[in-house]
Amino acid sequence: SYGKSGAFLPLYALAVAYSRAKDFGNAYAAAKDVLRNHPELPPDLRTSAEQVLAEARSQIGVLWLHGVPPGDGADVSLDDETLPLGKDRPVVQTVTPGAHRVLVVREDDDAEFTWRGDVPAGADVDITVAFAGDTEDDSGIKQRAAQHPVHGDDDGAFYESPWFWVA
Repeated sequence: SYGKSGAFLPLYALAVAYSRAKDFGNAYAAAKDVLRNHPELPPDLRTSAEQVLAEARSQIGVLWLHGVPPGDGADVSLDDETLPLGKDRPVVQTVTPGAHRVLVVREDDDAEFTWRGDVPAGADVDITVAFAGDTEDDSGIKQRAAQHPVHGDDDGAFYESPWFWVA
């Protein structure tokens, strides 16, 4: 109903329904959307939506993923479920309290970053995505480590040998 009309009442009702069903992740998202996107919300409904938002926020954790490559530059999964990525960075994801695993795979070279941790209710967890071999110069710009060509089973060891460069 909200998708078709854009009116605040269906979205507000959805936030309240999710909250009563104890689906706090969706209650948080709906309450946040109704408060952000509908300044015309009557004061009594605004107060109620703020209460739903506060209650829901106290029951979930929020992961803030900093350093995820822009655009389609990476795939991100949370507990083996692929997350849809928008354009906004950092990537922000609500989670239920407990143990979680984040995997970020950079598209162009399949470099991986993995984070595992426990997220308490009401907590914001900042995660800085850093791929092995990447460095940061003085300007804060990330630089990738040089890649040696790899042939066969030598894992690049042939090119690292000082005898290769002497000949």
